[in-house]
Amino acid sequence: MRGLFTPLEKIFYNLTVTIMLVLAAFVIGGLELVQVLELELKETSSFRNALENVNFETMSFAIVAIFVITWLSAYAVWKYKKYDENPTVLFDSPKIS
Repeated sequence: MRGLFTPLEKIFYNLTVTIMLVLAAFVIGGLELVQVLELELKETSSFRNALENVNFETMSFAIVAIFVITWLSAYAVWKYKKYDENPTVLFDSPKIS
């Protein structure tokens, strides 16, 4: 019986999760930064009104949905490319003729 994850699967999974976490952090942090800057500049605009009306609860559901879609996509690529059957495919260098 094979273990839960092979080392290659762990790398693939960790890379996928790390990229998604970094993107989510940049989106949320960027949104917060823009909101603070808008308040400090004390300018009123339609952009500021849109930022004030951002619903973080809805955004969290969207982030979870993006995570699920990304995991499913990564799994599909893993199976389609057959990395589990032939892991050396990941490390083969391109042939230059």
